[in-house]
Amino acid sequence: MALTKINNNTLSAVTTLPSAIATGKVLQVVQAVVTAAFSTTSASLTDITGMTAAITPSSTSSKILITSIIPSHNNGSAVGYPRFVLLRNSTQISLGASVGSATQDSAANNVESSFSGGLMNTVSNYLDSPNTTDAITYKWQTSVTSSRTQYFFVPSQTGDSNAHTAPGTIILMEIGA
Repeated sequence: MALTKINNNTLSAVTTLPSAIATGKVLQVVQAVVTAAFSTTSASLTDITGMTAAITPSSTSSKILITSIIPSHNNGSAVGYPRFVLLRNSTQISLGASVGSATQDSAANNVESSFSGGLMNTVSNYLDSPNTTDAITYKWQTSVTSSRTQYFFVPSQTGDSNAHTAPGTIILMEIGA
């Protein structure tokens, strides 16, 4: 079998890609990790302590990818309904019609998850187009139904000694256009 020698132009000689190829880049990353215990019995939306991060986009055309994990559990065997709302500054951001086993409460743009006792990890990925170069704060809020206590970032209070929640995280990534 004959060997064919290919012209040895290296990749380092390539300085630009054709304009038709989209080249979104991660321009900056901000992360908050939350381990401090938090709990609530509030039926009104309240900030989840620590689940907040701020970023200043470098361009109005940048998008912000918000990735979050919110581990929690409640104190009862009856079904509880924690609600989770993501805010950009003071504006609620819609999370779509459904997210996994959660459904959107159409009146308030919030995720409502039904579970009975035990542990739950609420995981969210949301791509925002804030159209600003001003500083932006993203944060999570929660409320509960049925007079349940919702615990965050602490060992389970439901009697399962092996059940523990993990730290919560919110990660903001600026994606350049």
